[in-house]
Amino acid sequence: MSSPAKIEYMDRLFDECFSSSASLELKGKFVGDDGLQALLQSERNLEEVENLDLSRNNLTFRGIIPLAQSTRFARLKRLYIGENKVEDK
Repeated sequence: MSSPAKIEYMDRLFDECFSSSASLELKGKFVGDDGLQALLQSERNLEEVENLDLSRNNLTFRGIIPLAQSTRFARLKRLYIGENKVEDK
């Protein structure tokens, strides 16, 4: 469970980085696994996101697995996770 402060931070990032083209550009925003989990717990309308860029955020399998299991990104068409620490486990 993420702290309220972390969820609030991710809400602010969502508000700043979500575009009218349904893209959420979080590349290089130092999100990390904890931030990604906080985003999944936030009350923002993640269902509207079609393009999600999480490149260069020091993500590992700890953040990517909950993302893959989540139903929050119902309209997601493109996911960018390059330049992270994701490897086989």
